[in-house]
Amino acid sequence: MVAKPLDFNNENEKYEERSFSRNSNNSNSKTICNGNFKRDPLPVDCFKKHIIEILNHLEDTVIFIGETASGKSTQIPQFCCDAGLSENGLIGVTQPRRVAAKTLAERVATEMGTKVGQLVGYKFRFENNCGNDTRILYQTEGILLREAQHDARLKRYSTIIVDEVHERTINMDVLLYILKQAQTNRKEKDEAPLRLILMSATMNLQKLQKYFNKAEAYYVRGRQHVVK
Repeated sequence: MVAKPLDFNNENEKYEERSFSRNSNNSNSKTICNGNFKRDPLPVDCFKKHIIEILNHLEDTVIFIGETASGKSTQIPQFCCDAGLSENGLIGVTQPRRVAAKTLAERVATEMGTKVGQLVGYKFRFENNCGNDTRILYQTEGILLREAQHDARLKRYSTIIVDEVHERTINMDVLLYILKQAQTNRKEKDEAPLRLILMSATMNLQKLQKYFNKAEAYYVRGRQHVVK
């Protein structure tokens, strides 16, 4: 099995031309805006419509392979909110390092026009910046593993995004096993599904797809640079 290419939002659209407001369908501005925050468009923005369509139908596991600087680590969690996945539980995002969990949470909070600890939070050992209103929670793998010791089905989550899944650490391998078991246990108890989104810049795709019941995989291209 191979990764499928994602469809552009518009037939002739390229990422260099893509921009949007999270609160608007206007695609004519040259920057992406939310309140006073502006940023340049990212490659993954071109595929927002297709990604949200995938998320709307997700009941199990999906894999996104995104090149470095494609924007997957900051935008796909927000796409999950746009798809309504945060209405029935937390969107958890695991990172292998504390610095990444914190900086990504800060970035996403800024983009969403909120403060860290409100809609977007982070959590790792000795530092917990989240609250009752948090819908996107960035955390280290170890934190989620500890939570699974007390709640094997991870019932407060609707969706868990595992970023940098190619990093074959002990924590990562154990986490993937626990997440698969949580999916199975929820199905057996006829509970709401635990949606898994696995993301990486590169990985052994065949093994991962086989382990997660032939999960669909999609490829997000990165930036293309002109060679002079």
